[in-house]
Amino acid sequence: MSKTFGTSLMFGVILVIAATFLGGSAADQKRLPLPVTPPTEAAKEYFHVEGCGMLKTGIRFAENETTGYTLTANDQTWELRLKSDQLRKSADELEGKCTYVTGTPEFVQYPSRGMVPTIVVESIRAGKPMQPMGN
Repeated sequence: MSKTFGTSLMFGVILVIAATFLGGSAADQKRLPLPVTPPTEAAKEYFHVEGCGMLKTGIRFAENETTGYTLTANDQTWELRLKSDQLRKSADELEGKCTYVTGTPEFVQYPSRGMVPTIVVESIRAGKPMQPMGN
């Protein structure tokens, strides 16, 4: 299986799982994390995602309904939640470039934007564009 197909399949599965856990109204839920257990020796089940795509910074929406950082690959855009100054600094340096991130998925419910797929970033670095399928 190619990496591009595998990544698309992984994101599709994550979206289906997220839809399963959506219940209640937007007022009841702000962040909708998947049932994620951080990978430890004791943990046998968890979600961990990786993505390689074009990083954009300085993204703005009404009512600050954004993290300000997005990663786009294969016509899919995920927001990036960067929890440290070092991660934000690295992201700012990689703006407009192909970037590789790893982290855990969550889905944030915004009043006007609806549910937005987000990666809580654990690592970020310059990436390489993937080869087209079949090459």
